[in-house]
Amino acid sequence: KMAEELTEAMLEQGGAEDVEIDGDKVTITGEDGEKVSYGGGEWPDSDLVKNIPEFKKGKLASTVETTNYLMVSFEEVDEADAVAYIEKNKPDFNVDHYESKAEDMISFAGSNEEGLQLTLTYTDTTFTIMLFLDE
Repeated sequence: KMAEELTEAMLEQGGAEDVEIDGDKVTITGEDGEKVSYGGGEWPDSDLVKNIPEFKKGKLASTVETTNYLMVSFEEVDEADAVAYIEKNKPDFNVDHYESKAEDMISFAGSNEEGLQLTLTYTDTTFTIMLFLDE
């Protein structure tokens, strides 16, 4: 607990308005009120992430989350699980979409009518989900 409090104080002195450390999750609130969260080891619970289904395969490696941006990375993911998740999301993100498949990479990107942009990338057992709200 002492180390968490020391780290919070150092980050706040470095310009962050408020820093909260809860286990392996760090949430930094800037002077404008914008929050950025890192880590956590769990599927995020923000309003933004409610626009996509939870990915329940592999090992959650990292998360980065703001009000209008989300990135969740997984390790130890089977290609078939990544492809199934991509297929599950295609109908909801069918505006300006594209797909790419190379020897060691699969990628899908698309938007929806509400301005959400989803990018899904699978490379060598790593699967990354990025969701962005274009305001």
